[in-house]
Amino acid sequence: MKKISFLTALFLLVPLFAEESLWVDNLKGSDANPGTEAAPLATIEKACSIVKKSQKITVVNTGKPYSLPYGGFNKARGLRLTRGGTADKPQIIEGNGAVISGFAPIPASCWTREQEKTNIFSLPFWPMVNSYRNTSSAPNFWPDGTPVWFVDNAAAPNCHSLAELEKTPGGFWWNKKEKRVLFALPAGKNLNDLRIELPANYGFYLQADHIIVRNFIIIGSWNDGFDSAGRGQHGLYQNCVALNSCGQGFSAHDATSVTYEDCVAVRCVASSVCNINLSRTVYKRCVFARNSWEAAVHFYDDADALFEECLIVDTCPAELVWLLDRSSAAFVDSILIGNPDANLFRMVGGSAALLNCTLLRARGVMNFNNPGISAGMSIRRSVFNQFSRYAVKFPTNFYSRRFAFAENCYMPGLHHFKGDAQALEPTRFDRNSRIGLPQLGGRFKAELTGPGKPRSKRAGAILPDSVWLNYEKWSNAVITPKGITFPEHAEQPSSNPEKQK
Repeated sequence: MKKISFLTALFLLVPLFAEESLWVDNLKGSDANPGTEAAPLATIEKACSIVKKSQKITVVNTGKPYSLPYGGFNKARGLRLTRGGTADKPQIIEGNGAVISGFAPIPASCWTREQEKTNIFSLPFWPMVNSYRNTSSAPNFWPDGTPVWFVDNAAAPNCHSLAELEKTPGGFWWNKKEKRVLFALPAGKNLNDLRIELPANYGFYLQADHIIVRNFIIIGSWNDGFDSAGRGQHGLYQNCVALNSCGQGFSAHDATSVTYEDCVAVRCVASSVCNINLSRTVYKRCVFARNSWEAAVHFYDDADALFEECLIVDTCPAELVWLLDRSSAAFVDSILIGNPDANLFRMVGGSAALLNCTLLRARGVMNFNNPGISAGMSIRRSVFNQFSRYAVKFPTNFYSRRFAFAENCYMPGLHHFKGDAQALEPTRFDRNSRIGLPQLGGRFKAELTGPGKPRSKRAGAILPDSVWLNYEKWSNAVITPKGITFPEHAEQPSSNPEKQK
């Protein structure tokens, strides 16, 4: 038998040691440790910086949020994964339900008193809320729907002006025009007496191939929650939740590809989803709810996506979906619930395709009657209900190859429009369509009732119970820098559309 030298044996064993998981524990760990289960690291950031290709990171859910310190103005830190794995051995980041917090305590020395003998202090603050902060029509204060100011772990008042702030001890006002947040120090208090926490850091960025991130919750991210960027392909996020992000819940950049399964984004200032730059994404059984500024889904610069068995609901006054600059999206077996004052879609170029969807409570689906719009749309086997104006408004110079509608079901009295005046009955335009709604019930009166049928035999969506449970759970979650709580008697989704406005 041929003998193996000691050095050869040692060389053969190196890959085995390299495959051992890095462990992270923010209660008993230290970043000076080797990262073993017995001697874990303290921060996920450190684990991301030293993890080897295909090596696993296991994060212990200690009940205490994982966070990073305040680094200063525009010096946010996050969790970037740059080594990845292979198709045979992907890199796995296991969260075990751990909470990652973008909040950080702001040292008293970072605040500047506005004037001598005043109780107003200011801090440079310019989080990654791109559309809101760069749009002149956006108001000069923080949106009310996403609380991000906390003092001693309690949500603080969000003021809309300096005059309001001066009357609100303990309140905050974001002077967007000057890129500063102002704080009204209560009488008899010093800054050192208070623990003031604001969004300062962000979540994950996948920047390499074959990475799986699963079972994490991110709160108060300065930027987005769960992203991909660079050259990363075949990324996967599973059971990941983004709450109260300053930017998006999920975002894909460059020409990356990533899939989101059973994920949730709630109360993000910008969109729940925003993709750009030829990115390709898939969303399966996801929930997007209650974002406070942009559309829930926002694509531009040639981005492409598929949404399957998703719930998109409770958006701000904007449209639910923005597809701009040649971007495209397909929605399959999904429920989209808007509001009567806006269409479900705003499009310029590109295309939207909907199959077996339920479309509820909007002015219409889309108004194409604008010479600057070149987008197209396909809707098949879908349900239209609670529309206040029309189903779809087509251009005066109708070009049929831009549109394909078939086997849909429309609420009585609903019309398409050609141009501004010519009403078209859906049954005259839509191949094999019908008037008269199927039986809808359950949450939001949006679910098909009766025996479940395969997609090819029904019009409308049927969502898995897990999607509704995720909506009920996370839309009622209350966040603070210390973590997440749930009201003892959380409000359940209402079947009354007026209550959901």
